[in-house]
Order: sequence, then structure tokens, then C-alpha cells
Amino acid sequence: MRKLALAAIRGYQRWLSPLKGFSCAFRVWSGAESCSAYGYRVIERFGLRRGLGLLERRLALCRHVHRSSLVARGAVRPLVRHPLRHRQRGHCDLPCDASCCDLHHGDCVSDVLNCGCSSGDCSWGRSTRNEVQEKEDRYLAALTERVREQQERERERKKHTVQE
Repeated sequence: MRKLALAAIRGYQRWLSPLKGFSCAFRVWSGAESCSAYGYRVIERFGLRRGLGLLERRLALCRHVHRSSLVARGAVRPLVRHPLRHRQRGHCDLPCDASCCDLHHGDCVSDVLNCGCSSGDCSWGRSTRNEVQEKEDRYLAALTERVREQQERERERKKHTVQE
């Protein structure tokens, strides 16, 4: 499987990537190797399972850098989901006072709404998509900041070694 994945990456690098006409956003931003070169290196070094995990993390970082650059240039608006469409998860439980409602009568809805308990909360403690997306964006922003700081430390180290 490892050889098949490495052959697929080499095929992409040789035949598809030149036809695209643009390079990896992370490579442009950081000056590091492209995502396909990184993927080849980590799969070759760590194996398919761990290499794909590392490559997935790198591709998420590349996607974040690309999206951030588009938003900064004003090419696209930031991704904002409609709060009412993505709020509910699953099915709502019956209200806390289920005896106030006979399920066969039509006035059940008004009884549920007038019950006074938290029957409208259908999230069951789970995060909404916006919260998950914001958490992922914060993580990726922190990761890009760490990469930038690491690059600056590397440049400083190279500068000091050249001066000596």
C-alpha cells in the first residue's frame, strides 16, 4: 500500500501538478516544501497510516492559509454559516413535564411551549458547526503562527551563522 501511495503522489507531481499552473498555498506562504512533497516524505519515512495522518494535518493547514489569504485580499467573504439552519442536532427530548401533554391532542405544542423548562434546547451539550469551525480555525491560526515563529528563528540562526 505504501508503494501505491508513493506512486500516486509521484504521478500527481509529474503529470497533474504542472497542468494546474499554481503551487501549494502553504509553500508560497512559508517557503517550505509543497504538500505533495511533504506527503511523499512522511509516507516514505513513517509508513502509510501515520504518514496520511500527518499529511491530513498539513493539508488542513494549507487550506487554512489559502482561505486566510483569499479573505485578506477580499476575494471571498469569510465562511459564516446561518445560525438558525445549523443550530439543531438530532431530535428534541420530551419536555421535563411530559405529563402536561397528551400526545394525542393537538394542543400539545402549546403545552410544550408553555411548560417553562428547557425543552427547546436540542443540542444535548454538543457543539454546533459554527463552534467546531471556529475551534478548528483558532487551532490552525495558532499553528500557522507557530510555523511563522519557527521560520523566523531559523532565519535568525542562519543569519548569525553566516556573520560568524
